[in-house]
Amino acid sequence: MNISHDPGVDPKVLADRVTPVWQEHGFTVSTVTPYQTFRDGTRTTSIRGDRGDGAMVGLFASDGIVSIDIHTTCSTHDTVLDEDRRTAEATIPTLPPTPTP
Repeated sequence: MNISHDPGVDPKVLADRVTPVWQEHGFTVSTVTPYQTFRDGTRTTSIRGDRGDGAMVGLFASDGIVSIDIHTTCSTHDTVLDEDRRTAEATIPTLPPTPTP
């Protein structure tokens, strides 16, 4: 899944806010692209988080856009399993009871 939005804040400030939240959820956060300012004044940075159960998250932030990538297909973490359960319950029709002979 990818979520994109206008940043509304300095990219470094955003990455610094996101990092402890991801760490609280068990992600090891690392810098992909260090915070930098280009000649035209555009600021960017990107970080990623990896968790032992296979979940990965990524954040790219610039003055123009913020993009968050989430990969959870291999994850067995409760946050993912709970969402899968709710999705299944909402989309799978309830079957009528099996008649007894």
